[in-house]
Amino acid sequence: MDKELIRRKIKSFVESGEETLSFDDVLIPVGIIEDIMKDMEFTFEMDGEETNGWQVDFWYYFNHPAFGKYCYQGSLFYGEAKLRKD
Repeated sequence: MDKELIRRKIKSFVESGEETLSFDDVLIPVGIIEDIMKDMEFTFEMDGEETNGWQVDFWYYFNHPAFGKYCYQGSLFYGEAKLRKD
């Protein structure tokens, strides 16, 4: 996994003002997303997980004074990770 490529994609996405960045069936570790967002001066606000009995859904929130609030969310069972403007 190329962390610099992911960093460039996230930076471009945030600056574009688009609503959602999908990671095409690649589940990027939350720690990598957190590092990138913090490097971009976002603050980590809150997180959550729910096991739903057989899968784990997750969502992690980041806030920036100029760009606003974003959420990294997905499912450990299905993948479908995305970063979205909240």
